[in-house]
Amino acid sequence: MKSKIRSKTPLVSVVMSVYNGEKYLREAIDSILNQTFTDFEFIIINDGSTDNTLKIIKSYKDPRIVLISRENKGQALARNAGIALARGKYIAMMDADDISLPERFEKQVDYLEGHHDIGAVSSFVQNVDSSGKPIGAWEDDVNVKTPEQIRNTIAYKNCFSHAPTIFRAKNIKHYQYRNIKAAEDYELWLRMISDGIKLAKIPEFLYLYRQHDSSTMAVAQVIDFDWRMAKMKLNFLWYRLGQFKLSMFDFRVFGAVIAHIYYWLPREAKKIIKRILFISSINNDRDKKTILLISTAKSIGGGEIYVQQIIRHLHLKYNFILLAPRQLHDKFGDGLTYRRINLPDWVYSLGLRGSYMVQSLWLRSLRLKHVDLVHMQQLDDVLTRFFNGTAPIIFTAHSRLQLKGIQLNFTKKIAMRLNATIAVAKVLNPDLKKLGLTSDRIINIPNGVDGEGLTKLKANRVCNEIIWVGRLEKNDKNPDLFLEIAKKMPQESFCMYGDGGYRDELLSIIKERNINNVYIKGFVDDTKEIYRKAKLLCLTSESEAMPLVVLEALAAGVPVVSTKVGDVEAVLSSGGGVCVSKSRADSFAKEISRILERREKYAESARENYLKNYQIQKMIAGLDKFYGKMVR
Repeated sequence: MKSKIRSKTPLVSVVMSVYNGEKYLREAIDSILNQTFTDFEFIIINDGSTDNTLKIIKSYKDPRIVLISRENKGQALARNAGIALARGKYIAMMDADDISLPERFEKQVDYLEGHHDIGAVSSFVQNVDSSGKPIGAWEDDVNVKTPEQIRNTIAYKNCFSHAPTIFRAKNIKHYQYRNIKAAEDYELWLRMISDGIKLAKIPEFLYLYRQHDSSTMAVAQVIDFDWRMAKMKLNFLWYRLGQFKLSMFDFRVFGAVIAHIYYWLPREAKKIIKRILFISSINNDRDKKTILLISTAKSIGGGEIYVQQIIRHLHLKYNFILLAPRQLHDKFGDGLTYRRINLPDWVYSLGLRGSYMVQSLWLRSLRLKHVDLVHMQQLDDVLTRFFNGTAPIIFTAHSRLQLKGIQLNFTKKIAMRLNATIAVAKVLNPDLKKLGLTSDRIINIPNGVDGEGLTKLKANRVCNEIIWVGRLEKNDKNPDLFLEIAKKMPQESFCMYGDGGYRDELLSIIKERNINNVYIKGFVDDTKEIYRKAKLLCLTSESEAMPLVVLEALAAGVPVVSTKVGDVEAVLSSGGGVCVSKSRADSFAKEISRILERREKYAESARENYLKNYQIQKMIAGLDKFYGKMVR
């Protein structure tokens, strides 16, 4: 062990443990030493590294660095060792592969100095890849902002980023980290909040969190919590009950704990519980094969329209059971012939690791004994584990599966349970092969749409809207780009159709930036209503396969300007639109103006393209043939 003599007591002690972190270590250290706030000591615990970590740390001559070298004991114990040595009023955490932005300490210290009731403060984190390129924010983090929201949400899932946290020293010295196999930060939050300590976050991006194969977040995604975590959640429940603030969040926690208890009950006791719980059943016409369709989406996008079309065109031949959130059933309405099973919110959003027992207990209560085929629209670990071996499982891939590292390995395990996969676009085949699926287990059935009503729309109708259609999501769908395009073309009217969690933020952006020519009309079930006034469809997605909205637009004679995603460029090469070379607002505006000058010509080629290649009958015939092969 080596340490430096310290004199002046700093206001902040920074604690960072590192084990074989040579690749990103200099960036992490430099980001701390370059903070605008300078009254800190920097305690670095070299936890038994065998690479050049120690050499890199010793190359720094900054007197604020305190180096401790020790044998490897794990991150939790290394952090505790640093906390024990810390002298500051506040203790800041830092990970050895991340970057703290220059004003992080300054803003967090100011916050704690002005909010004496707060025990620890974090910030939003920007996820970056191994090269430092931004790859989006953690949604559970940016959507939960206030101490009250944190206290309510953390009952059932972690919504508080640990890496950029600064604690009041007295709090973290009292609680410390427990040496559990994963998510020691989450376990710490539960203990602190159970004792009434408030957590807060500054709603700014002050930290870059690097995601790579060995990052803590990636590893935690595939490691189940142990029994101690279940007990902590039960303790949290008692805390909330004592405060008379029990909520639906707490019932999710309670359900998870009950599942852990159920696991250890004697067999006879389990039988009694089953007799009480498993009373529901589904009786189908056994003259037909029964297909269980599963969609976990709450709002309608291309994948959900795909499900809707399957039921509408094949309901006379098959019994369909749709397992989906209530919101999706409500949007489908009563016009389809199928049996509905609501996917409850508590099942849908259960955030516990190791929650398989809770969800499987619920699935077993449905008594789905007579299912001939399970057709999934999203890959789900619990659902594939539950139905594995009981009926063939197929999966329709609707979008790119851009997975790496441990996330890829985890998804491979899910893919092993599949009997086959349908790819709606050829661009998806390489992604599916990365999951270990061989060519004979990948079936290409291109998307098609029911354009009967769309093709009958009058060619000379009033068309005065440039439209955007899809699920309102920040990243893949990229609706922000649509707003930028609208701002560059104030002479045009722009309209967005769709629902999603990003809607309120989009409305705020429209108001703040004074974009007066954009309207959000929400979800509209009648496609004729969407395309009746459309003179052009603008697709801004960053990741797609073969989006149905493009095919609908072609059927309606609406030209398309799109990003180069999935098979869209190949689709439009046969007529009806163009793909822009760069996903920039000025590039889109230029192409839109060019297409609108020759709109009639593009509208005619769009209809011809649809009639020749993408009518729904072709897709349904392919699915019907495939279903018959799978359920023999």
